[in-house]
Amino acid sequence: MSTWDVALRIKSWEKARAVPAAEKLHLQFNHDFWICCPLAMAGEDPSLHAVLIGPKDTQGQIFCAPDPRSQRHRLELFSILRKEIEGYFQKCLEQPDGFPQLLLPSQSAVGVIRGLADYLSYLKEPKDASKQIKTWTEDARALGDLLQLYAQRSEIPGQQLLLVAHQILDEHWAFGQDLQGHLGAQLVWMDPPEDEDIMQAAAKAEAQPMGVKTDALMDNKKLAPALEAWVKVERSSSSSLASFRRQEIEDMLAEVLKPIWRASHGAYSYASELKPMLDVEQLRKRERSAFEYHMAHLADGGKFSRTDSSMRAIYSLAEREDAQEQYHSALIWGDRLVRERACLEGEILRGTTTHLPTDAGNKLVIISNQRWLKIRRGDEIVLMNGEQRVRAVVEDLTRSGDQTKVLLSAGNQAAWPENGVASDWAMSSPDWQRIHSERSKISRNLEEVPQTHQAEEAPEIESQPPNNDVKGGDPLATIEAMR
Repeated sequence: MSTWDVALRIKSWEKARAVPAAEKLHLQFNHDFWICCPLAMAGEDPSLHAVLIGPKDTQGQIFCAPDPRSQRHRLELFSILRKEIEGYFQKCLEQPDGFPQLLLPSQSAVGVIRGLADYLSYLKEPKDASKQIKTWTEDARALGDLLQLYAQRSEIPGQQLLLVAHQILDEHWAFGQDLQGHLGAQLVWMDPPEDEDIMQAAAKAEAQPMGVKTDALMDNKKLAPALEAWVKVERSSSSSLASFRRQEIEDMLAEVLKPIWRASHGAYSYASELKPMLDVEQLRKRERSAFEYHMAHLADGGKFSRTDSSMRAIYSLAEREDAQEQYHSALIWGDRLVRERACLEGEILRGTTTHLPTDAGNKLVIISNQRWLKIRRGDEIVLMNGEQRVRAVVEDLTRSGDQTKVLLSAGNQAAWPENGVASDWAMSSPDWQRIHSERSKISRNLEEVPQTHQAEEAPEIESQPPNNDVKGGDPLATIEAMR
């Protein structure tokens, strides 16, 4: 935890409420995004017991598998979900800049989505399956292929497809205690009660599950007996009794899911009050491009491999590295509070400007009082103040007491800060097109075999037959004779 984080946490604790950790919203919500709250039975991952899903500003729909241990019930639920999510995907595809954005309550919910994508895409048809089971199995595989989009993009920094409610609050606000990503407790800190200690209120909120598992006490006292009652009447002749038992289980799970849904919507309500940073549109273009590519791949009958080829693995690593760099740069350039944090951590050079005489060349000195800096000789940095772009190269750094003098060689002298004026210098602003040039370089490099991997012809060695004239046929003597 950085000094900046500690200071914000102490400030939040003193005020007994959450304090801003960002000035701008680092993402943008689609006007038609969906909220998805999955619930899994303990020990039955990556299956689903129930899911509450639907567009924002609605109550959502609950879809339930009464007994997820039953293959039939699981497949029936996956078939229903396939139709719902596929309809959402097609609707987004018809929009010029649309993509299917999901808001999940927790990181554990992301794990459920990724687990389902990995499990369902390669689901095999049961032996001696009925026609209904075969149809449901096909639907389940199609659902897995759709969820592969979220599984693949969830690891990309700055991605806008799969949003996590508690991470959004963690990124934009600081809390006076370690809440370990509990969404309900975070919302207590966002709007603390007036007549109750905030620590006690947060502790009460943490008693309400906000993940993907039900409470153990509820499992033992309510859910387990209801499941046993359902199993007994499932195949009985009384359809009305079976329907009653099924509804009983669904109502229990709804009691767990509805508070999670409301908390997820509450996180959206707080975050939507912030104005998105400028570069968020570039992030959204990447998501639209990834979505179009995914749908085109499915339309062409493409499948997904469990393991990446060496070529795809290289491209994926390059994309993640580029996304991390560009997203981090976008935050520094687009959010004032993030910039202050970067300055404290030495990622930004801040100091007063001193112009050197003209006979020294286009050089200036930045005198900084920062305790540490992460820039090095030879780094190229850019002036963050002013309307015109000024690029400079770090030629030298010298430390004297509490001050650091940084010698810069810079162009565009007319746009330099005036003598004695404070200025900020950082690494280059986001270059959203760099990934395309990087891909081209990678492709060219992969076509050329590195010199270290080229096979060299082994030199011919003239072999000599062993000297068999050695007395006694002694092997050691034979070896010595060959020297």
